[in-house]
Amino acid sequence: MTYEETSKELIRIGEQMVKNIKDAIKKSGKYNTGNLYNSVTMRINRNGLSIIIGAKYAKFVLEGRRAGKNPPVSAMLSWLDSPHELKFLKIVKQKDKSISKLSVAFMLSNSIGKKNIPPMKQKSLYDATMSLKATKSFVELEKAFVKDLKKELNDVLK
Repeated sequence: MTYEETSKELIRIGEQMVKNIKDAIKKSGKYNTGNLYNSVTMRINRNGLSIIIGAKYAKFVLEGRRAGKNPPVSAMLSWLDSPHELKFLKIVKQKDKSISKLSVAFMLSNSIGKKNIPPMKQKSLYDATMSLKATKSFVELEKAFVKDLKKELNDVLK
């Protein structure tokens, strides 16, 4: 059984959820390099629909990071290499021309370790996934599944 109609409806729901999550990331101020935004995808398999946020650091952006432990300097160096942060590095260098990128990475790491990274508001992420008007989406999914079952029954009864 292929469940064509059900698959189409799951794809529609998944694409809308991905769009809503990406919109929430932009609205929350957590959009920076675009890596997190572009890592939001969906996958459909026999177990159903999965929404995946694949950026390695997604957990820290979405859930935040408590003060007390510095993030890896290598992560700060990667962040400084992004197009948006090259501007940040230029601004720092305007104030102190002799400062190295590695020094800036250490300063950022220490600052995050002392302060924190506030989490993305959970309500905005929850709203992003649930704003599909869940009842309507489930009704549409149910209709698609019924169509597939009817088609399968017709094929079996022929």
